[in-house]
Amino acid sequence: VRISTLLIRDKLEKQMRTPLITAAIAIALAVFVAMLLAQLTLRPIHMIRTGLARLGRGELDVKVDLPEDAELADLGDSFKAVSARLAADREELEGQRATLESVVDNLEDAVALFSPAGMLLFANPAMQPVLNAESGPIDQLLPPDHPYRVAVESALSTRASLQPANVQVPGGGQRLVAAHPVEDADGDLLGVMLVARNLTYLSQVESTLSYS
Repeated sequence: VRISTLLIRDKLEKQMRTPLITAAIAIALAVFVAMLLAQLTLRPIHMIRTGLARLGRGELDVKVDLPEDAELADLGDSFKAVSARLAADREELEGQRATLESVVDNLEDAVALFSPAGMLLFANPAMQPVLNAESGPIDQLLPPDHPYRVAVESALSTRASLQPANVQVPGGGQRLVAAHPVEDADGDLLGVMLVARNLTYLSQVESTLSYS
């Protein structure tokens, strides 16, 4: 007895069509639910990572609204505490910086800071007339025999403090010049600080006080 395979195949296709469709729908629903649960689970992590990135960019008013889950709530409170602490520390540093800049700007002593490459990073008002610039390499700001340049280059090359020396500065009178290397906690050179005391001004002040 011969049986047509076409009839068998048609019958099997009809019988398997419904289970296959049901299985495809079930798999699609399972994938959708898994993706939804993954998004819900990973959302707090994404929020924390975004908040940390904003903190890294210097933004201090960062708030992370995490779900009111016990563990996540504690994590959110810790994040807020860290953010508030960083903001307070930054305000304190800004206040100290402003105070220091005010003190340095009003010094009669000339003060300048140079990078390890000899670039001028900072000069207070007493130093600016000598350098005649707010930035630039020292070899372009001062001639080779200028006492300030000699002191800075010596401190950069030896990484040792140059003891105060009484020198005659062209157009500036008598100065007590010293240069000190500035290093970080690891001993890496950050730059050289140049300090020049105006001995002519001090002599005038002492004379005035003595006369009084």
